[in-house]
Amino acid sequence: MSNETEKLLRALQALDAHDAKVVMSRDELRRRRIKWALALVLMFGAFGFFVAELIPSWGAVEVSPNFVNLIMVGMWLFAYFIPALNAWSRNHHNTGAIFVLNLLLGWTVLGWVAALVWSATAVKKEIVE
Repeated sequence: MSNETEKLLRALQALDAHDAKVVMSRDELRRRRIKWALALVLMFGAFGFFVAELIPSWGAVEVSPNFVNLIMVGMWLFAYFIPALNAWSRNHHNTGAIFVLNLLLGWTVLGWVAALVWSATAVKKEIVE
Protein backbone atom coordinates (compact mmCIF):
# COMPACT_ATOMS: atom_id res chain seq x y z
CA MET A 1 0.00 0.00 0.00
CA SER A 2 1.08 3.49 -0.65
CA ASN A 3 1.71 5.99 2.07
CA GLU A 4 -1.33 8.06 1.06
CA THR A 5 -3.62 5.02 1.27
CA GLU A 6 -2.39 4.19 4.77
CA LYS A 7 -3.00 7.78 5.90
CA LEU A 8 -6.51 7.66 4.44
CA LEU A 9 -7.25 4.36 6.19
CA ARG A 10 -6.00 5.73 9.53
CA ALA A 11 -8.15 8.83 9.10
CA LEU A 12 -11.23 6.68 8.36
CA GLN A 13 -10.58 4.49 11.41
CA ALA A 14 -10.24 7.59 13.59
CA LEU A 15 -13.50 8.94 12.17
CA ASP A 16 -15.27 5.62 12.89
CA ALA A 17 -13.94 5.64 16.45
CA HIS A 18 -15.19 9.21 16.89
CA ASP A 19 -18.66 8.29 15.56
CA ALA A 20 -18.85 5.35 17.97
CA LYS A 21 -18.06 7.68 20.89
CA VAL A 22 -20.81 10.08 19.79
CA VAL A 23 -23.38 7.25 19.63
CA MET A 24 -22.32 5.98 23.04
CA SER A 25 -22.64 9.43 24.55
CA ARG A 26 -26.18 9.77 23.13
CA ASP A 27 -27.12 6.44 24.71
CA GLU A 28 -25.63 7.56 27.98
CA LEU A 29 -27.54 10.84 27.72
CA ARG A 30 -30.80 8.93 27.16
CA ARG A 31 -30.11 6.71 30.18
CA ARG A 32 -29.46 9.78 32.30
CA ARG A 33 -32.70 11.41 31.15
CA ILE A 34 -34.67 8.30 32.04
CA LYS A 35 -32.98 8.12 35.44
CA TRP A 36 -33.80 11.78 36.11
CA ALA A 37 -37.43 11.27 35.03
CA LEU A 38 -37.80 8.32 37.41
CA ALA A 39 -36.07 10.26 40.16
CA LEU A 40 -38.51 13.16 39.69
CA VAL A 41 -41.51 10.82 39.83
CA LEU A 42 -40.20 9.26 43.04
CA MET A 43 -39.41 12.68 44.48
CA PHE A 44 -42.91 14.00 43.74
CA GLY A 45 -44.40 10.84 45.20
CA ALA A 46 -42.35 11.14 48.38
CA PHE A 47 -43.20 14.83 48.66
CA GLY A 48 -46.91 14.08 48.14
CA PHE A 49 -46.77 11.41 50.86
CA PHE A 50 -44.93 13.80 53.16
CA VAL A 51 -47.50 16.54 52.66
CA ALA A 52 -50.52 14.23 52.82
CA GLU A 53 -49.52 12.00 55.73
CA LEU A 54 -46.76 13.37 57.90
CA ILE A 55 -47.34 17.11 58.18
CA PRO A 56 -51.03 16.91 59.28
CA SER A 57 -50.08 14.42 61.99
CA TRP A 58 -47.88 17.06 63.61
CA GLY A 59 -51.03 19.03 64.37
CA ALA A 60 -49.38 22.44 64.14
CA VAL A 61 -49.79 22.89 60.39
CA GLU A 62 -53.04 22.74 58.48
CA VAL A 63 -52.51 21.51 54.92
CA SER A 64 -55.17 22.24 52.37
CA PRO A 65 -56.49 19.13 50.63
CA ASN A 66 -56.45 21.16 47.41
CA PHE A 67 -52.68 21.59 47.72
CA VAL A 68 -52.20 17.85 48.20
CA ASN A 69 -54.48 17.10 45.26
CA LEU A 70 -52.56 19.56 43.08
CA ILE A 71 -49.27 17.85 43.85
CA MET A 72 -50.70 14.40 43.24
CA VAL A 73 -52.32 15.43 39.93
CA GLY A 74 -49.03 16.97 38.78
CA MET A 75 -47.17 13.79 39.66
CA TRP A 76 -49.67 11.60 37.81
CA LEU A 77 -49.66 13.85 34.72
CA PHE A 78 -45.88 13.73 34.60
CA ALA A 79 -45.88 9.94 34.94
CA TYR A 80 -48.69 9.62 32.38
CA PHE A 81 -46.74 11.51 29.71
CA ILE A 82 -43.34 9.87 30.27
CA PRO A 83 -43.54 8.06 26.87
CA ALA A 84 -44.26 11.33 25.03
CA LEU A 85 -41.54 13.15 26.97
CA ASN A 86 -39.07 10.37 26.18
CA ALA A 87 -39.89 10.57 22.46
CA TRP A 88 -39.59 14.37 22.51
CA SER A 89 -36.27 14.37 24.36
CA ARG A 90 -34.79 11.85 21.91
CA ASN A 91 -36.07 13.76 18.83
CA HIS A 92 -37.94 10.65 17.74
CA HIS A 93 -39.22 10.80 14.15
CA ASN A 94 -42.74 9.77 15.34
CA THR A 95 -43.03 12.07 18.35
CA GLY A 96 -46.45 13.40 17.32
CA ALA A 97 -47.93 9.95 16.81
CA ILE A 98 -46.48 8.73 20.10
CA PHE A 99 -48.00 11.73 21.86
CA VAL A 100 -51.43 11.05 20.33
CA LEU A 101 -51.25 7.36 21.28
CA ASN A 102 -50.17 8.33 24.80
CA LEU A 103 -52.94 10.93 25.09
CA LEU A 104 -55.79 8.78 23.78
CA LEU A 105 -54.85 5.26 24.91
CA GLY A 106 -52.41 5.91 27.73
CA TRP A 107 -55.16 5.43 30.30
CA THR A 108 -55.09 1.74 29.42
CA VAL A 109 -51.98 0.01 30.68
CA LEU A 110 -51.46 -1.60 27.28
CA GLY A 111 -51.62 1.77 25.47
CA TRP A 112 -49.17 3.35 27.90
CA VAL A 113 -46.70 0.45 27.60
CA ALA A 114 -47.04 0.49 23.78
CA ALA A 115 -46.27 4.23 23.71
CA LEU A 116 -43.31 3.73 26.04
CA VAL A 117 -41.86 0.91 23.93
CA TRP A 118 -42.44 2.89 20.73
CA SER A 119 -40.71 5.94 22.21
CA ALA A 120 -37.69 3.78 23.07
CA THR A 121 -37.25 2.38 19.54
CA ALA A 122 -34.37 3.48 17.33
CA VAL A 123 -34.46 6.99 15.94
CA LYS A 124 -34.04 7.31 12.17
CA LYS A 125 -31.13 9.52 11.21
CA GLU A 126 -31.56 11.98 8.38
CA ILE A 127 -29.01 11.66 5.60
CA VAL A 128 -27.84 15.04 4.44
CA GLU A 129 -26.03 15.18 1.13
